[in-house]
Amino acid sequence: MTSFLSLVEGLQPEDVEWLIQSGQEVQLISGTLLLEEGKPTPAVYVVLLGLLEVRLEAMPGRSAATIGPGALVGDIAFLTGMAVTVDVRVVENSLLLEIPIATLEAHVHGDGGFGRRFYRALAALNARRLADTTRRLNAEVLRGQQRSYEKEEPMGRLLARIGSFKEAVGALEKTLLKQAGDNLADMEAVASEQLMALSVDLIKILNPVSGLKESVRAELSHRTHIELLPWILLTDVTARMYTKPRGYAGDFLTIQKMYEDQAGGTGHIGPTIDRAFLNQPPVQAVRNRRKLMVQQIKQVFTPDRAVHVSSFACGPAREVFDAFEALGQPTNLHVSLVDIDDQAIEFLEESMKGHPRRSQLTLLRSNLVYLALGREQLELPPQDLIYSVGLIDYFDDPFVVKLLNSIYGLLRPGGRVVLGNFHPRNPSKMLMEAVLQWKLIHRDEADMNRLFRASLFGQDCSEIFFEDAQVNLFAVGVK
Repeated sequence: MTSFLSLVEGLQPEDVEWLIQSGQEVQLISGTLLLEEGKPTPAVYVVLLGLLEVRLEAMPGRSAATIGPGALVGDIAFLTGMAVTVDVRVVENSLLLEIPIATLEAHVHGDGGFGRRFYRALAALNARRLADTTRRLNAEVLRGQQRSYEKEEPMGRLLARIGSFKEAVGALEKTLLKQAGDNLADMEAVASEQLMALSVDLIKILNPVSGLKESVRAELSHRTHIELLPWILLTDVTARMYTKPRGYAGDFLTIQKMYEDQAGGTGHIGPTIDRAFLNQPPVQAVRNRRKLMVQQIKQVFTPDRAVHVSSFACGPAREVFDAFEALGQPTNLHVSLVDIDDQAIEFLEESMKGHPRRSQLTLLRSNLVYLALGREQLELPPQDLIYSVGLIDYFDDPFVVKLLNSIYGLLRPGGRVVLGNFHPRNPSKMLMEAVLQWKLIHRDEADMNRLFRASLFGQDCSEIFFEDAQVNLFAVGVK
């Protein structure tokens, strides 16, 4: 997701501005073949909105990878001057920034300083890609070797723990087949306890502080994924977290399903496994933060003047509707809901129909990456509160600082920003990464203070608080 942001870290602000100004936005409909294996590419692309799919001739009928917002496409062909080695196809209507290679080459040759910085940034980006690929290949090599090590530490310990979980779930499935809905709550509680116990063990085994080599942890993580994936695919909400139909795990509908807290799935055991995941601390944290944001809106509200609030990467924005209700449908509360996802905007439009304060709700489809880079502006009155609860743990530190700087400029004096981030003590961190392929950047209090100090806020957070599960922290800054 952050390839373009990783690239611009090594560039000067004027370099980034040139790239953006030299590109043009192009809209592509689903099914469009953007790059074709064996042919040259006319441009380097940045995905602004939508979803692309990578396919290889050697893997017919299978997707090798998906590419979402923020990804850089065509840069390797630019570097090598060779033909593209994969097919890249648009799988949903997408918006791309197209930077023609001829334009890029002319600027590289005409401005030696830009050329050196650009090639160095591309080299660093592709070195990181190569390191990731090497780790995956090492894991593949390990999987191709003799399996005698399965009885040895740490693989033996991991498989034994996974085996205990699968055995417990299998016993629950047999009971469900015999008893249908009898004692369902008790069985769901057992499944939740077993999954939590597995999560704790995965933290001990797979966490980088375990002391194991990265290649070993990669193999253990992959084996965990393979062992548990069949159970995940029987679920409803959890399967959506894994399949990521909008390109990332925490999309608007997944969050809405977490709020609704209704387990589903296939057969008798699917809903039980789904319930176990819905009971895990990170999902509880998502539900808890809805109430906390209502409190934040109530905190800045006053009946004496117009109050302006914005939610960045707003998703389903249930907390906003809750706040209007809790405050008695005030006529002076104005809320801007900002999201890049067209489907999220459509969902909100439907949710707003018939709302008594519809005129006080503004929907804005905006690219927050552009906002952070200064390419896009939000025309908002000075804001009393800007918050984002599920965005920054997908992005690296430089992006967060840039976003904070943009937010600073949008706040009125005394206005507040609240940013949510998963804390490193998240007990389901390795479960999310290994099983659901849901990787987040976890940050603690010191991390958030460091980011705020590096931004225009220029000082530590004015407050840091947690939701009840103590998994999601919220950092507050005041202008």
